[in-house]
Amino acid sequence: MVVSAELVWRSGDRKGELVEFARGRRFGGAFWAAFARRLGEAPEVDEERFINFLDFFVLQQRLPDGRRVVEHFVAEHPQLPEEERAMLLGWREVVEGVFRVRRRDGDALVAVNLVDELAYRVRSNRGRAALASMRRGRS
Repeated sequence: MVVSAELVWRSGDRKGELVEFARGRRFGGAFWAAFARRLGEAPEVDEERFINFLDFFVLQQRLPDGRRVVEHFVAEHPQLPEEERAMLLGWREVVEGVFRVRRRDGDALVAVNLVDELAYRVRSNRGRAALASMRRGRS
């Protein structure tokens, strides 16, 4: 899939809308059940763990109907351009691991996942500056 800079930029707004959609009353029961399963009954969860949970819930957690929140979001927003729909649904293919930066390639980094040994293009919806501190060979 060819990714335009404009699409990457819009992805931040779409992610915010998707998270807001997931945190609505409609998914409240599933949200808190998944939260308890993943994070327990802890009264406090640090921000990084909470963000990781939100990503899991929105993109990976299967709801009682077998679909994921992101699939519901796309289905209920038929006005989204096709490239945004494809991008959002592509987020279901979560890649986790530890990455080593191989090189820069325009506005992207090419990084190798040390778990599956595959190379990935990494972009930021916050622009080039967000990746500026990433250096070759660092993980």
